[in-house]
Amino acid sequence: MTETGVPLQERRPGDPEMLGRHRILGRLGAGGMGVVYLAEGPFGQVAIKLIREDLADDPDFRRRFQREVQACFRVGGTRTVRLVDFELAAARPWLATEFVDALNLAEHVREHGPLSADEQLLLGAGLAEALLSIHATGLIHRDFKPSNVLWTAHGPKVIDFGIAAAADAAGLTSTGHFVGTPGWHSPEQVSGQEVTGAADIFAWGGLLCYAATGKAPFGTGTPEVVLHRVAAAEPIVDRELLAPALREPVAGAMARDPAARPTAADLYAALIGPVPSDVNLPVTRVLVSKPGDTPPSTPVAVTPTPPWSATVAAGQGAPEAPRPRRSRKLIATFVVGGVLLLAAAGTIVGLVATRGNGDGGTPASVDTSADFTADAPWRITIDDQINGNDAEGCAVTVLDGDGVERGKLDGIYGRKTYQVSVTGAFHWTVNNDACVVTPEKGAGDVPLPFAQQAYEGDTPSFQAQGAISVDPIDFGDADSCDLTLRAVDGRTLDFTTAHKGDGPVTLDPGAPTEVYLSEPGCGIKISAAG
Repeated sequence: MTETGVPLQERRPGDPEMLGRHRILGRLGAGGMGVVYLAEGPFGQVAIKLIREDLADDPDFRRRFQREVQACFRVGGTRTVRLVDFELAAARPWLATEFVDALNLAEHVREHGPLSADEQLLLGAGLAEALLSIHATGLIHRDFKPSNVLWTAHGPKVIDFGIAAAADAAGLTSTGHFVGTPGWHSPEQVSGQEVTGAADIFAWGGLLCYAATGKAPFGTGTPEVVLHRVAAAEPIVDRELLAPALREPVAGAMARDPAARPTAADLYAALIGPVPSDVNLPVTRVLVSKPGDTPPSTPVAVTPTPPWSATVAAGQGAPEAPRPRRSRKLIATFVVGGVLLLAAAGTIVGLVATRGNGDGGTPASVDTSADFTADAPWRITIDDQINGNDAEGCAVTVLDGDGVERGKLDGIYGRKTYQVSVTGAFHWTVNNDACVVTPEKGAGDVPLPFAQQAYEGDTPSFQAQGAISVDPIDFGDADSCDLTLRAVDGRTLDFTTAHKGDGPVTLDPGAPTEVYLSEPGCGIKISAAG
């Protein structure tokens, strides 16, 4: 059992000891798609889903599973678990997501009873935010149920998005065999009609009813009985137990006609506020053959929960990370040794040297952070948690120990981490107190291979003993991706452009050294070449 009481079973005979670079600690559960393990590795604790052997032998499933994983790699927002690693070519494919040590919604309600009105509002808003992020990439969850919602101290996190679609492609939903729990399907799923994002909206309404009452809206019984109720009956719900602000949205979400239901964007607007302008709408298109026609989703946020703030003290752990939105390119300027450096797309190549404008003043901004001292290359993470209209993103001004400006990063959206090659004492100011800044000692030094999504900033550092292979996994809506290899001291070592359809590219540091990739604009997997 984990620290928060999540059941953890021991490994069974035949269970793997390792998957990739992750050591298996035990079983978290099993389902129609395969076994879920808790594992530990270079990304800390992760949840790994190992696909069933019979599914792995199905070529159609493998093709669809690969497309779904590529789309999942692009899902943003604070309300979904992050995909951190995967192996699609293995005899049994697997994928690893961040492990969130929390009970799922079914377990929480079973142990603690229905949610209060305030908790229901947090759940409804968080799930709307998650669906907006999922649907904006072209994915449909298809299995949106209490056990696929983790209930954390900061609200819900959604798991297993996109995976049920691969099961559909493999024929698992034929002849009455449904992936997941029938009571959480929509009428159109039960009747075999075309499935759109409206099916997830129907399930959103059912989840809120369950959270408010502790009872499934279509009751219990054999799968056949429950499926018949979903197809032909109205849900049985005491709507007085729902938070008043949720009653109308839930009623609309559970309309039998998919076209009459609100979209994820409608729910977001009703419960949180205006939908960010760079979310591609509508967000309920059907995923047919290629899940990448829309840009990566924009992470959306509710009010950050204390003690997170814009002035995280040095050494404090980073908060749960929202996924990055596609950001506009920015130019970060730093003065180093009296020479003005232009760092394309925000890569920090230096942060100290001569005085800025000479006035010694601190820029007008919100509260200044505590001092952070680094005696070796380090990293800085900027996390945009601005609500509503976020036209300017986060701007961070870095100052030395005397309060003199040493550099500025602006136009930052989502969550980005940058490598900093120089040392000294620093603090910073931000333009908005919903911009969370976290320094971290060290450049990362993760083992190969590893994966990173697009627009997350610089990669962690890694040891390159020779040439490296970079496999672009997700180009988004672009046809090419620039890749720059740097040493941790800021030197550019190699550069190339990857093109969609051409496969992996090679970068060569010239000699064994500690390196990183500078803010790749595509999702990538990095490994040793050869």
